[in-house]
Amino acid sequence: MFDLLGSGVFGFVQTDLRNNIGGVRARGLYFTCMALQEMQRDPKAELHVCFKRSYDVVLKHHHTFIIRSVVTIAIRAVPHRHDFYDRVAQGAPHEEFDAQLAVWLDGLEAIVTRIRQFLEQGGYGKV
Repeated sequence: MFDLLGSGVFGFVQTDLRNNIGGVRARGLYFTCMALQEMQRDPKAELHVCFKRSYDVVLKHHHTFIIRSVVTIAIRAVPHRHDFYDRVAQGAPHEEFDAQLAVWLDGLEAIVTRIRQFLEQGGYGKV
């Protein structure tokens, strides 16, 4: 995808992805899982707050100051909580969606935990 942008600006991202694709995928899943769990734990928090909390725990320590600044700006662009629920729930009541999301997140958390353990115990890096 970054090649299609025609810019060398994202070269560092491409290199990181090529060299550490397993860890990057695991971190992405972990980041997403934690952000959505945070969204469920704090029903009044806006989505960008939940993603920022997740970023601070999962990804922040992997990034330089410049990347952290860019990510902070990007996170502010996520949709509002209500808009996100409307899009993802596709007309279902939010309570029903929330219950189904909780089940899905439990499954995702189990998968992420196994992947993290495998990578860390196998000496493939810390997620």
